[in-house]
Amino acid sequence: IRSVVPAGFLAFEYGGKQTSEQYWTLNPHSRIRYSADSDYEEHFRNIFRESVCRRLRADRTVLAELSGGIDSSSIVCMADDIRSRLPGAAIETLSYYDTDEPSGDERPYFTLIEKKRGRAGHLISLSAFTRETANDVLMALPAGCFAAAPGIQRDPFAGPQ
Repeated sequence: IRSVVPAGFLAFEYGGKQTSEQYWTLNPHSRIRYSADSDYEEHFRNIFRESVCRRLRADRTVLAELSGGIDSSSIVCMADDIRSRLPGAAIETLSYYDTDEPSGDERPYFTLIEKKRGRAGHLISLSAFTRETANDVLMALPAGCFAAAPGIQRDPFAGPQ
């Protein structure tokens, strides 16, 4: 396991050759200066639009996670705006909610975005999933498997000790 430099990638070639490349770097001397706040807002919208647009390059449906928070809502709405102007793959949403957690039920938030979009997304109820799988989680491991616990360092293939 090796780390990758920020804004970089590793390339592996046949025969084991490995190279590390950096595709972007921050220029600390670069400055953006506008005379009006509206110019900064327009600049941000253009960069944001370009960023979302680059992630919509697909020949199949694009699935976007929608929590109803400002980040995911902004991304989904921008994606819809882009798709209304440029042809491409459909955009669907996936949202999670948990009625068992005091702050986990985000349906009031993401349903507002679904209404704006004019269609409902795909939903996963974490509380229902937890209830349905509770017994599976507590099942014993099959024979031949082991579970590691903190502080225990044992070779599972060494046999009984």
